[in-house]
Amino acid sequence: MKFLWSIPIAVLVALPALALDDGEKLIGAAYQGDVTQARELIEAGAPVMAVDVHGDTPLHWAAREGRLPVAVLLLQRGAAIDAENKAGETPLMGATAHGQLPLVRLLLARGASLDPKDQEGRTVVQLAVASGMDALIVLVQEAANGVRPQDELGGAFFGSNSASLVSLEDRMRTLGPRIDALPYKDVPLTAPAALPLPKWEGQKFMFLPMERDLPSEAPSFKLGTSRGDGDTRNAPYESLVGRVGTVVRTGKDFVVMKMDDDGVMLRGTPGPNGNLPELAPALDLYLARKLYAGKIVWPKDPLLDRYTRAKGAEAFVRIGAGVPVLVRGVFPGENAANPIRLVLETGDGRQGFLDIALSGTNAPTGGRPVYRFNDMFFAGDPRHSTGWGAVTWSAIRAGRVLPGFSKDQVRAAWGRPDQQDGDTWLYADPAGRVRFAGGNVVEVSRRRAN
Repeated sequence: MKFLWSIPIAVLVALPALALDDGEKLIGAAYQGDVTQARELIEAGAPVMAVDVHGDTPLHWAAREGRLPVAVLLLQRGAAIDAENKAGETPLMGATAHGQLPLVRLLLARGASLDPKDQEGRTVVQLAVASGMDALIVLVQEAANGVRPQDELGGAFFGSNSASLVSLEDRMRTLGPRIDALPYKDVPLTAPAALPLPKWEGQKFMFLPMERDLPSEAPSFKLGTSRGDGDTRNAPYESLVGRVGTVVRTGKDFVVMKMDDDGVMLRGTPGPNGNLPELAPALDLYLARKLYAGKIVWPKDPLLDRYTRAKGAEAFVRIGAGVPVLVRGVFPGENAANPIRLVLETGDGRQGFLDIALSGTNAPTGGRPVYRFNDMFFAGDPRHSTGWGAVTWSAIRAGRVLPGFSKDQVRAAWGRPDQQDGDTWLYADPAGRVRFAGGNVVEVSRRRAN
């Protein structure tokens, strides 16, 4: 594909003195992959279908440059997926010609057409073949044969295994823009402090999808009144998922919420772990999207979580130690302990997720551990930020734990333990045991995997 800009866009974005309009700024943000600036420009009124002198839209540039988070944002905000520039090129053509496999996968999953031809008469299939990339050729040819990739920003990451929940999964896809629209634009982009239940008045909460099969009723909530009393009916849970309510009253052992969209009153009673497992602080979700979406991060564990749709069983994606991944999306998780789901993608297109907490508001007092961002991710590239030597990295990449290893080093090699018993970490598959003293490994054993 020809470079279709009369002045190279890299020059434009490097010259802040140029008087660019909002549409041109959005095109620049798409080229650079700056999802935060792109979101702010769109919220300020920048047209998602802005065009440059060659008819390229922001989505054209995001597709060519492999800017996945920006492309997702543009599609969410109404960008035309099959828009053609003056050379007849669609975003899918640009992504294909430039070998942007994750973008091609996204656009095919979202229904991009394979039919258009550019001015030189080339189709997406022909461009894929010309790229010489086997994975890209197979992906496009399968789509041409009617087998398109799954849109994994939808329900695949939410763990539901019931065909009856299609409407719920569709709703999940809309939660990003709904969270972004919450009234928190002036809030500092830092993790807020945890709030105890008596201080929840005025705070907003979103109902989580919950784990595995969706319950028919919200176990902690009953239909109520502004006084805090209520009748005996539990609130229907499926109708609450993804919606936001504001706490209007708190008591020693209850909260009263008013749903923001229809004004329905709900009375919630904390469970045995002292929290309301259906709820996530709306502010935490908003801030997490601002802080992490589109960023490159380095997980401390060599595995990403994933669910299989067929059985709802836990599964994992092995990425290796110290591997950078893209935060492809930020959504509500499935439990109040770690209510923020970071959808992650490796450089070769493999996807999984990790769940974290931001403030810790509404975290349970017992049972499931709470993981903050710093518990799950290194502060930067661990090859530079940790100071670990070559011998340590060699052992970690081989999946070996050595005496003297720190807890972070053990996690980089084996992942999080399945169970902790004081200073001893236990692993189930394959069985293993690590004992620490003074924060370092003093004893290690593990059965060889079959």
